[in-house]
Amino acid sequence: MDGQDCSVDELAGTTVPTYRKTPFRPEVSSSPLLPENMRNGYSKYLPLSQAISHGNLERVRDFLDNNPEALNSWIDTLETPLLKACSCGQLEIVKELLQRMTPEQMLIPTETESHSPLTPLLIAAMTGNLGIAEALVEKCPNLTEIPSRLGRVIPVLRAANAGHKEMTRFLYYRTSLSFLLSGKGFWAIYLSHYAIFNGILVRPRLAVTQHRCLESTPLGLLASKPDFFRSGCELSFWQGLIYSCIEVKLRTDPKTSLSNPNQNLLYKMIHSLPKWFGIEWIYEQKENHCYAQSFLQAMFREVSIMDKDDGWTNAVHEAIIRAVSHGNKEFIVGMIKSNSELLMTNYGESRRNIFQLAVEFRKEKIFDLIYGLDDRKNMLISWYDHKCNWILHIAGEISPLDELSKVAGPALQMQRELQWFKEVNGWVLL
Repeated sequence: MDGQDCSVDELAGTTVPTYRKTPFRPEVSSSPLLPENMRNGYSKYLPLSQAISHGNLERVRDFLDNNPEALNSWIDTLETPLLKACSCGQLEIVKELLQRMTPEQMLIPTETESHSPLTPLLIAAMTGNLGIAEALVEKCPNLTEIPSRLGRVIPVLRAANAGHKEMTRFLYYRTSLSFLLSGKGFWAIYLSHYAIFNGILVRPRLAVTQHRCLESTPLGLLASKPDFFRSGCELSFWQGLIYSCIEVKLRTDPKTSLSNPNQNLLYKMIHSLPKWFGIEWIYEQKENHCYAQSFLQAMFREVSIMDKDDGWTNAVHEAIIRAVSHGNKEFIVGMIKSNSELLMTNYGESRRNIFQLAVEFRKEKIFDLIYGLDDRKNMLISWYDHKCNWILHIAGEISPLDELSKVAGPALQMQRELQWFKEVNGWVLL
């Protein structure tokens, strides 16, 4: 279904768009070019357009003083003054225009299909200009819930798709939850997917809900992202030491509660080191990991209170298999803590438990969790899958090709296979 529109007309209660799995592109009309007389009508706005492009605030003021009707007019085939100022990143001009406009005037007129279907906030979200977004939302808070004229995207979704972390979090906290969850959670599901895919973690909703245009649930997508967590981040000894000394305070709203890296004296000393020590990168990594842990715990709480129907079971089991195959240790530990039954469950068509899957996919970080178990580990080791293979048989199977490719040469690959077999065999003989 890649690249194809998915109709969602059945989503009652909202005007929900068709949606593409491919990345967003600027929405331009397929209408033919405007007639010559209409294009000539824009020529009088050429000085205003040029002034906005060059950031000449005084010329913009002079032109609008003499031509007040231009404030909310189309100055070319695609843009109003506000749209152009937003696309050019001219914050001071945006503020000047907003002072002259009412909130109603910020809503783009739709006289002709040849004009841009975007709103000013959609453009700011796409470019990641947080200053312009703040000015727009302060003037007209409802802009956060107004999709493009074609109905395919809202501002927070466009920001998440573009990978703008601060913009996504800013818009998320200014978009009502009831709006995101309307229409069977259409916007919430897509926001969760794009946010997780781009490493922008906000409060999860509808964790195990799957839309028919998507291949997985938000929970399953998070399971396949071990790099979001500490165990998936390779640090040297000194980087690990610095990592442990950094204190991170997560922000709940990027506009009102900014994270402060200078929490203690030790961090102040570390931060004084040259940038080539990678201090800023380490801080960003720890901040991302803290966001991921907070996101993960919130998602687990949501999963734990959901009705255990077939959809829940399929989504959670798919997420467990994905987490094991990707070596996502934190995800597995969190899932088991939230629901201990998952430890004693068989997964997928193979009917293998977590540790059998860990041996199958050759994920030592997952298999090593068995050392911390009580007597249940003996039961888990002795289980059989759907073909009556037990864990030693699985260890004797050849590793997945992507795991074998990590080891150079047939000799080292064979050595690695033998190490796995001996490790599992040691447990069987206990």
